[in-house]
Parts: sequence; structure tokens; C-alpha cells
Amino acid sequence: MAIKLKITGYLLVTIAWLLIPASNYASNAQFTQNILTLPVIRVANATTPEQYWSAQFQLNSHNQLELLVLTQGNEALEVQENDSIYYPESGQLHIPRLTYQAQDYQVVLQYEPQAGVFSLVSAQALINAYTLFSLNVQDFSYPQYSAQIVDKIITLHEQQQVPLDIYLTDTMGQIFHDDYPELFSRLITSSVVAVSYHTRPPRPYASSNDWYGIKQMSASDRYNTIMRYETHAVDPSSGETTDDKGGYQQLADLLGYKPYAASALSDSQNVNSSSRQVFKDLGARFTLTHGGTTTLGETLDGLLLRPEQLDYRLFEQVGNNAINAFENALAQAQQQTDAGTIPFIGVKMHDNDFFASQSAWVTIYVQDSKRPPWNPQLQATLLSAEEQDAVWNLYAATVQYVATQKPGITPLNLSGVWDMSVNE
Repeated sequence: MAIKLKITGYLLVTIAWLLIPASNYASNAQFTQNILTLPVIRVANATTPEQYWSAQFQLNSHNQLELLVLTQGNEALEVQENDSIYYPESGQLHIPRLTYQAQDYQVVLQYEPQAGVFSLVSAQALINAYTLFSLNVQDFSYPQYSAQIVDKIITLHEQQQVPLDIYLTDTMGQIFHDDYPELFSRLITSSVVAVSYHTRPPRPYASSNDWYGIKQMSASDRYNTIMRYETHAVDPSSGETTDDKGGYQQLADLLGYKPYAASALSDSQNVNSSSRQVFKDLGARFTLTHGGTTTLGETLDGLLLRPEQLDYRLFEQVGNNAINAFENALAQAQQQTDAGTIPFIGVKMHDNDFFASQSAWVTIYVQDSKRPPWNPQLQATLLSAEEQDAVWNLYAATVQYVATQKPGITPLNLSGVWDMSVNE
């Protein structure tokens, strides 16, 4: 008797609208041009070659898949994670990864002996990757342009329902709070935005330029010095702390909640460790490192690490096709990820990428001088209108593309990652 595999309208509708980029697995089930190909079907707990099969079915006008080819295994096969499995006792056929139009699903079918067909029990979209869009906001030289682009980016992400992490320095947080109150309110109330904190020079632990001599301090002095920097404002010319509120603590006070992540980028492990201890004591939940990969739930000095298998520097892709560039990044992330692990792709931009040739802190604290006093009035050159359009078009196209790939590509921010970490 020919086996007929019935695919209900529910599965067909599900396949039509869930757009999920597929991973390349040798044993993937494929549904192409009305042909369902199951490279491997094995009976549960199979121990002999006779219990391994491959099959092809054709979709007929009644939405049933009629058996075309059924081939019995003739040699022992290694069990693969994407093998389709038939459970004789229950009559269920589990297809862990069915690919249709470069999209993946997990499908369970139920055999109906009297009709000789399988009916659909469930079809679930598979997540192939997570994205973390990160916008580092730091350009105090052009606050009006920074405010404009941040507002524009939030609107884009809200329209596309793609979560976003915005990393603020205390300086930019204060500027937005004082001079752009509507924007600052959006940072707090937007359903897609999670705010984190990042350090920039002249804080002496924000880069490898330890002009202050923090590396030579005792552990307690180093901790106390960083704690003062993270609770007080910094004079942009001298680099010294003032009596005004500032740092991580001030941004938390302005927001009304603790920024999710904070980190230091010194070239000293001891300095970075002391910084992380300060941030942890002030209420941060995440930290981050540059270089290498980090997995969900991994910790460092008591803080969760922002998960990342690929650092996708979108600002380096200007001039390239947004979709092709992202798909290349996705393929690279999947290649670098252990089997069974869903990769996180960190998509990185800076506010100044959209309007200036480089950031304010590089212009002032790196290129001009590495020692105080600094000249905070220096400004980088602005991009031309054509250059600004090219950056925006790349960014917008990337966000829009990721939005069309949900839930196969699932965008998160650190609020969502926190929920995952707590529930893991």
C-alpha cells in the first residue's frame, strides 16, 4: 500500500509566512517544487541498516503527499541530529528540520493507518540566529546630529519591531536629558530600546591610555578611584573628576533604572577586573569583551557577558549590499558556532558613523593628544550628504531585512537576553 503523507492547510500557511534562513545540514528534510525529500528516516532506537530509509513524496491536488520513492538503507548510518525519526508505537514521524524556500521548521506528523496518510500535529519555526543591534552614542562634538540620528534610528526600530541596545556615555545621557528631553523620554519608554553604559576617554580606564597611573595603584585604591569616576562627572580638558554627579550612577539616576551593561577597555586585566567590580556594585548586570566569542550565560567577575559569536561591524560594510553582507555574516557565525548552539550576531554602529569622519573622543583624546590638557572644542569633519545617505541606507536595509526574517533570525536586546539568562 502506498503511504500518503497529508499536509494540511495549516502547514502550508505556516510555510508561506515564516521566513527562516536555513542552515546547511546533510540530513535536512527538503520541500521543493511540491516534492518532500526525507534523506534519512530511521525507526526509533534503530540498530540495523534495515531500519534506515530515505523517501520522496509528491504533493497532489488534495494537499496530500504521495510516496514516490522509498529506499531501504543498505549500510550502517551514523545518527545525525536532523534525521527524521518514526516512532512505531505512537505512529508519529518527527522531522526536526524541514527546509522550505531557505526556511526551517520543526514538524511532527501523525500516521493514520486507515487512510494511509500522515496528518500534521505541529509545525514550529526554528531559530537559526539571534541578533543584538548595538548603537554606541558618544559624539558630544555634534550633539544636534547625534540626537537627530538616535531619534531616527529609534523610529526605524519601532516601525520594524527590531529591539535595539543603545550605549550612552554619561556625557551624552546628560546632554539628551537637558537639551533633548523628548528624545530622552523615548530612550526610557520605547518598547524596543534597552539602555546600557559605556566609558570613553578621558576616563583613564576606558582605553589603553592610562594617563592617570591606575595600573600602578593597589587594588583598593584602584577600586576607589574608579568608583569616584563612575559616580562623578569628568572635566573634559583635565580628565579629573569634578564634584558634579556623573558616570554610571548618574546615567542610572537619569534613566530611573540601572543600565544593563557596562565595561572598561583597558589593556590591564587588573584594571578591567576592578572596573567590573565597580559596575557590579553599582547595579550593572552585563559586561562585554572585545575579541573572541562568548556564550549565553557565561560570566566574568560576577557579571553576565553579552553573548556574541560574531562581531558584525556594520559600519565597515558601507558600499556593500546589505542583504548579501548580512547573509555572509550569518554564515560565518554559524560556522563558528558549536552544533546545537544558536549563534548571537552583534551588529555594531556608532552615532558618528552616520554623520562624521570619526568620533569626538578619537579626534580629541587619541589623535590630538594622549595627555592632558585636552581641547574638547576640536571636531571631526562631517560626511557629505551622499556619504551620510549611504550609511543610512545600509543600516535601514539591514534592520528591515532582519525584520523580515523573524523568527528564524530573532532580534533581541539585553533586556531579552536577561530574560533568557534568568530562565535558562
